[in-house]
Amino acid sequence: MTTMKDAIKRLKLIDEACNPKEKDAENQGLDEFTKLKKQISNDVKAVRQIIKERDDLLKADKSSKKGVGSGTETAELSFKVRSHLKTIKEEIAQLDAIVKKAEKKLKGKNKPDLQEIIDSRKEIVKLCQSHLEECENLDKARFNDKMAARSRQLILGRVPRPARRRASSTLASSTRRARSTRRRRSAAAVRSAAAQHPTRLPNCPTLKWPRTWP
Repeated sequence: MTTMKDAIKRLKLIDEACNPKEKDAENQGLDEFTKLKKQISNDVKAVRQIIKERDDLLKADKSSKKGVGSGTETAELSFKVRSHLKTIKEEIAQLDAIVKKAEKKLKGKNKPDLQEIIDSRKEIVKLCQSHLEECENLDKARFNDKMAARSRQLILGRVPRPARRRASSTLASSTRRARSTRRRRSAAAVRSAAAQHPTRLPNCPTLKWPRTWP
């Protein structure tokens, strides 16, 4: 269930999307690197909030033992998380490209002040990357926790392992049984024919004939 706090945050996001002029006024006078850094910061906060909403929703479903009431909503939130993470990756790549371009221009020049700025921006790129990795780990934690819980249950013997048989293995087993049956029937037919005509030796090297035959 969506809380009032979450509803207010969503309304703020809608307001920011509908009023880009205010956002442009805030970014006026900033260079491209600073704008991107600010955008990444906002995106990281947004994806953290979405992950929290999704995990809280899953916990609520688990505690209520329903498990089906909010499946569509959790799927939508998971899709938003993946979209935000992809956007953040692209923004960090742009941020890194800006730093490399500035470093290339500064190569061979004795400008310690600019070099200090570039070094500082390199650290910012690394920090943004670490925030991205942390968000990715938060997103994967739900799946990892589920697998760990199931492993613990299997170790304790609380959940029996499902006895599944693949269709291909079942078909192969049936084919082997059919071949074995055909071989037995063929051998029986040959023995029957040999009993009726003892002077004829059938051309079947796999059978062991009586030693009394010539």
